[in-house]
Amino acid sequence: MEIERQFLIDTLPPLPTEYDAIRQGYVSLLPEIRIRQTGDGKFTLTVKRGAGLVREEWETEISQQEFESLAQRLMPSTRMIEKRRYRLPLPDGRTAEIHVHEKHLAGFSYAEVNLIMLTMPPISNRRLGSDGKSRRTSGSLMGLWLGKTAWKLYGGFWENNHKLFCRNEGNLIFV
Repeated sequence: MEIERQFLIDTLPPLPTEYDAIRQGYVSLLPEIRIRQTGDGKFTLTVKRGAGLVREEWETEISQQEFESLAQRLMPSTRMIEKRRYRLPLPDGRTAEIHVHEKHLAGFSYAEVNLIMLTMPPISNRRLGSDGKSRRTSGSLMGLWLGKTAWKLYGGFWENNHKLFCRNEGNLIFV
């Protein structure tokens, strides 16, 4: 499960000298199937499914030959993207990835931050939705009852029994 936010950058901050050179292309957009080559000679195939703040992601290494074969089969009307990825530490201990595009997308830059899911204490072994009565909601008030404790969520998601976060108006709220 991937939880990330991306922000457009108007003016680049001072960047470190080290970066990852990346070439990537899209074989499909629904679901998102991406191939990527990084400067260290690593080739990956990534499949992302879902929309919005939380998406499922699966990634595996592929050979250079597989990468080149898939690069010949990109989505029609798309091109290989070339960019540099810089890593900047944030005050809270997370890392922001700054993506600076080159060639046909020169001037387009964005920051990406992976969000944190809090780990809940083991106070319930029932996943939300497993009883057939409660379910994932989006944008509506929901109460999650764990023993004698009530957690109020505005839209929400329960994952792996003990991880909880919720969304309200596109902002992540940790409970």
